[in-house]
Amino acid sequence: MNTEKVGSDKVRKRNHYVPQFYLKYFADPANEGVVWVYDKENGEVRPQNPINTGVEKHLYTIKNETGEMDDSLEKWFAGLEGATKPILDRWIQSKEAVSEEEKPLVAKFIAFLNTRVPRSIEIANEIGVAMALEHVNELATDPERFKRLYSDYVRDTGDTDIPPVEVMLKGFQEFEDRFRISVNLNLLWELASM
Repeated sequence: MNTEKVGSDKVRKRNHYVPQFYLKYFADPANEGVVWVYDKENGEVRPQNPINTGVEKHLYTIKNETGEMDDSLEKWFAGLEGATKPILDRWIQSKEAVSEEEKPLVAKFIAFLNTRVPRSIEIANEIGVAMALEHVNELATDPERFKRLYSDYVRDTGDTDIPPVEVMLKGFQEFEDRFRISVNLNLLWELASM
């Protein structure tokens, strides 16, 4: 296992978004157990070992509240995979019927096969940015609401070390020209793993 030492815990560097055990179900036994990979960028098809397929460095690693690297989500996926693999192995080997108790676990595994890939993570980020921009634009076009929220914030937090409301409102009105939004993927993964 490829890990980095962080504190007293090891953080897994190589995060598979397609589990190795699952890839091995599609391996070519006549060709040393490789899977055939289609590269969408250059159109090439090539043999590749499952250990080097569907993997990215620190894909699920976040920095926790103390600033340390945290791979809790990768470990959660490993637990889900570990629980699912024996079920899939048994189904493949014995062709036995699916039990009602196994269906929810396998359904969760299949659902996460779709949502844990890099493009799904990018889409979540894009949606988060679009929603944030929509909210900023709504506030920028409703000065009275903006001023109420500003006053509520100052009252509730006691924070008086912020720009005047007029300056803040102008910033919101010119937001897309002056700023760039990104979604905190650490927070996104914290929410996803709850």
